[in-house]
Amino acid sequence: PMTPDPFAADYAEARERFLELAAAAGARWDTERHPHERAPGGAPLCLDHAWLGPQDADTVVLSLSGTHGDEGPGGSAVQRSWLAAAGRAPLPAGVAVLLV
Repeated sequence: PMTPDPFAADYAEARERFLELAAAAGARWDTERHPHERAPGGAPLCLDHAWLGPQDADTVVLSLSGTHGDEGPGGSAVQRSWLAAAGRAPLPAGVAVLLV
């Protein structure tokens, strides 16, 4: 099922929802905190990445969001929508998904 409203009100909500959905999907995830910059509102600025599927996958689907900032809200909404709708479904053999 799709999330009713995939867009978040701000960076903090988008990040929190991404991490919750990644954990619920069983993703292995990690966070890299920017050493100097802050997010809007002063929160830590982080790069979160979630991996679903085998570590030795032959094929990796890569989804990046927020590289330049402007595409962050839309790209993050797409990632969260996918996690909510399909994140728990089994992937094809030899395939992994990396969401950044």
